[in-house]
Amino acid sequence: MMRYLTDETHLTKVPLHKELDFIQKYIAIEKIRFGEDAHITLIIDNTIEDSILIAPFLLITLVENAFKHGFYTNSKDAFVKIQVTLKHDKLLCIVENSVFDKQHFQETNRKGKGLENLQQRLQLLYPKRSSMEVTTTEKSYVTQLKIILS
Repeated sequence: MMRYLTDETHLTKVPLHKELDFIQKYIAIEKIRFGEDAHITLIIDNTIEDSILIAPFLLITLVENAFKHGFYTNSKDAFVKIQVTLKHDKLLCIVENSVFDKQHFQETNRKGKGLENLQQRLQLLYPKRSSMEVTTTEKSYVTQLKIILS
């Protein structure tokens, strides 16, 4: 993970499979932290080719946000679901996490910047070829990222 962080940050594009490998390693660490019984689901389209390129650290922002805001609770019902698919040249990443009342360790006056920064990066890197939608229900928070890669 550290090698990816240090070696890939200067690149404008990385193979999508490297970004996904980083996410898998991040989830493995979270499973160690929360236990193997943690409700963490990762579904990756198995047809993603090694030649597909993406700007680095786009998808991990959504994953980290889901753990930070929906999983770091004491609830046994906490969950994170991540799905990454590629159809033709359209990348779709859907991240869903549980929603609970704030826990004592989440209380802060700090306003998060992760999704806001991601939106700005998308506008710069994939203008008119990307969208990000957020849907909130009583029990879940869903972020859907679409990028046209060609």
